[in-house]
Amino acid sequence: EVDRFSSRDEAVIDPTQGQTLNQLLVEMDGTESNNGIFVFGMTNKPERMDGSLRRPGRFAKEIEFMPPDKKGRELILSIHAYKKDHQFKVREEDITYAASKTFGYTGSDLRGLLDEAFTFCVLRDPKGKSTDVTREDFDKALKRTKPSALRDMPFREPKKRLEDIGGY
Repeated sequence: EVDRFSSRDEAVIDPTQGQTLNQLLVEMDGTESNNGIFVFGMTNKPERMDGSLRRPGRFAKEIEFMPPDKKGRELILSIHAYKKDHQFKVREEDITYAASKTFGYTGSDLRGLLDEAFTFCVLRDPKGKSTDVTREDFDKALKRTKPSALRDMPFREPKKRLEDIGGY
């Protein structure tokens, strides 16, 4: 995780961040050949990374991982729904339904969605006998979970309508 020390702007607030960043840069450049040595860094905020980390010879290649598509979401939900470490039963058509409703959800968001659905399953039956997760459990869980991949995006409702601007 390079978020913690990857911005010189924040180094003003905490001088140790600047020192750590400088030390990392020195270590990555090295005085000897770095052949065969690979350094991987991860961040959720690539726009805040210091430019010196992104130059050739340091973190020169960047791979962006997007949230999974519908097929990927189905697979992730299936993996967690059919694991043997819980007693819940989830129908395949409900997994397909949930996958179609979860655009922007990451793998951990999908796991959280399932956990919420499991919770609603338990709450639905006070004696705890029912282990069948229903579509209603998923619908309630969808209201309680949000896609973290879309959390930082500035989606706003438009204030003007097409009629307000004469159709242009």
